[in-house]
This record gives sequence, structure tokens and C-alpha cells, in this order.
Amino acid sequence: MMLRRFAISLAIFLSAFAGLYLAENPQGEISLEKKALIRDLIVITDADKLGSEFVDAMLKNVEDQYPDILAQLLSKNMDFATPEAKQKFDARAKESFARFAGKFRERYQTKVNPAGVIEEISYPLYDKYFTEQELRDLIAFYRTPTGEKTLKVMPLLLQESMEMSSRLVGPKLNGFLTELLEEEKAFLLAQEEAAAPAAPKAPEAPASPEAPKSDQ
Repeated sequence: MMLRRFAISLAIFLSAFAGLYLAENPQGEISLEKKALIRDLIVITDADKLGSEFVDAMLKNVEDQYPDILAQLLSKNMDFATPEAKQKFDARAKESFARFAGKFRERYQTKVNPAGVIEEISYPLYDKYFTEQELRDLIAFYRTPTGEKTLKVMPLLLQESMEMSSRLVGPKLNGFLTELLEEEKAFLLAQEEAAAPAAPKAPEAPASPEAPKSDQ
């Protein structure tokens, strides 16, 4: 299960990346001057580091799950007979993860070429949504103290806003999701009950004959 979840998350990332990579440029050839502006914007905003940052975040998440992943790869039972056996396996998992992460980073750079992919994504998208003058305005803004602060603060702002949203919205969401599921359950049970054929009535028991009255 852990291995499958890891593969799915990686596939989602790569498919999304590929979808952007293959996006068509409806405006045709981009001028060299506009390309230079887009390249400046990529460098200023550190967009060329996004791929590496994603890999760092993904590997950090995988690291905690790696002992279970390794156990599945080796078809090994995680119920260890002694604490020493568990300690030995944990050390092996840590060493294996370091080797895996190093190879993953290396092959990600050579086989994916994230810097090249970022450029292939950024050129058509920035060309599609921004004019040359707007690109110059953005570059000028990001070179101001406020712009520099915006670039530093935005990732933190987004992260903290997600955490706050989870705390504020999560309990309410769980509450009415439970209500909706219970309502749907009651509706489906009522439908099944209405569609079920009526049970046949049991035949009435014949009336017992009255005992004859004695003449006294």
C-alpha cells in the first residue's frame, strides 16, 4: 500500500508536469526580447528551483514511510522478534533510503532536466498571459524591497493559510460530511425498503370449535 501511494503521488506530479510541458503556444513564435524578459522573471522568482523543492518535499515525506516500503520490497514481516532486530532493520532502511534518495536526485536531473522543463512551461504561459511591458513591470516590482519581501513571504503565507484553513474548515467539513452520509444512508435504506416485495400474510388459524354445552 505504501509503495502504491508513493508511485501514485509521483505519477500525479509527473503527469501534471507533462501536461504543462506539452501545452501549445497559441501565439506562435516568441520574440528573443520577450524570451529574455521571461528568463529574467524565472531567475528573479526562483521558479527554476521549483522542481528541486518539490523533490525535497516529496523525499522528506517518503523518508518516514520508507521502512514500510522497504519491508514490502523485501517481503519482510515488520513484527520483529527482538528490539535488536528492529534496530538493525531501521539502520538498514536508513542506509537504503540515503542511497535511494541520492540516485533519485541524480536521475531526476538527467532524465527530467527540470530547468529545461521549467523554461518550456514558462515561455508559452508567460507569453500567453503577459505583454512585454507587463513583464518589465513585474521584473521592476520584484526588484524593489517590497517585491523581494513578497517573494520570500508568499510561500510562508500560502503554507500558513492552508494550515489555518484546515483548522477552521476541517471540523465543519467533517461535521456536515457525516450528516450528508447519514442522510444518504437513510435515503437508500428507505428506497430498498419501498422496493422490497411485501411479505405474504400468514394464513389465519381456523377457529376452534366450541365445546358442546351440557344440559344440567
